[in-house]
Amino acid sequence: MFMTSKRILLVSETKSQILDKIREKFREINAQLMDLNRVTTELVENQDLIVLLGSDKGFLRLHQLMKERTVPVLGIAPSGEIGFLTEISTNEIKKAVEAITNDEYSIEECLRISVWVDGEPGLYAVNDAAIFPFRSATLMEYELIVDNRLIWRDYSDGIVIATPIGSTAYAMSAGGPLIMSNVDVLSVVPVNSVDLTRRPLIVSSKSEIVITEIHSRHRCEVIVDGLQRRKIRREVRIKKARENMKIVRLMKEKIFEDRLVKKIKLAEELMKAPPSVKLILRVLQEYGPLSLRDIITKSMLPPRTVRYALSYLASRGLVRKKTMIRDARRSIYELSESISEI
Repeated sequence: MFMTSKRILLVSETKSQILDKIREKFREINAQLMDLNRVTTELVENQDLIVLLGSDKGFLRLHQLMKERTVPVLGIAPSGEIGFLTEISTNEIKKAVEAITNDEYSIEECLRISVWVDGEPGLYAVNDAAIFPFRSATLMEYELIVDNRLIWRDYSDGIVIATPIGSTAYAMSAGGPLIMSNVDVLSVVPVNSVDLTRRPLIVSSKSEIVITEIHSRHRCEVIVDGLQRRKIRREVRIKKARENMKIVRLMKEKIFEDRLVKKIKLAEELMKAPPSVKLILRVLQEYGPLSLRDIITKSMLPPRTVRYALSYLASRGLVRKKTMIRDARRSIYELSESISEI
């Protein structure tokens, strides 16, 4: 039996038959078991290491709960669904337990950002903070200020502030640069600006970024890592979080670079896509899983165009159709792991 003096929290994002076996393995090293929905900031602070069973999205949710105090996290994904943040799959549990017990792992630190909305703190992002009007395809006016200096005024669909890891997610689909994970900068990416001179901007992670004087025909929101939304009245302030994200790595290979190559190929594919496809992609990125009716409403596209766009994305493995649990007669559409996560 393996033993360790570390305080370990085993967090499960979803329920499945394999979880019982996984729990038994981690009970051998006295890991505390907890459902992700029951995790609190106070509970996280008292751990030496967290093992998350789930997706990259669960990884992001966990880091939002951590707030300023971060703990090393080992991500274990369902078999065949490894993402950017999850390190191994569920069929490698024995390897994970041995590595934790023998301290045979490294910790990779990645920049996070702290987001203040109208002077209120409490939001944290691993990927990005995206500011958009509530209704898609609606122009937003705003001012971008970096370190108390006005950089530009702009009219656009929105703006995305991304970390290096987040540069491969939403920011990339908006035309932002890809940034290696070890570079200490942030990217500011205007989305469909009416001014062609408004290009993606790279700023130091030590800078304070302020999006202010925000106006639109519809209310505007900040969307943090695609998971949390907050209505904006005046401004959004963004700066580097006090503590970085800490990812437990068991592999010695350059996993980030390998997955980055896949992202680049995906970006090349999306560049060729019709505008309607890109709009549907953005709607699903902003709002998460939606029914066909909801997608039509939020995109304001004709039903036939929406069906074509969904078919286009599904044929390339970017969108999947799922039956709703509470009503088997209805379906929802969601982004696949290859594009919805980091």
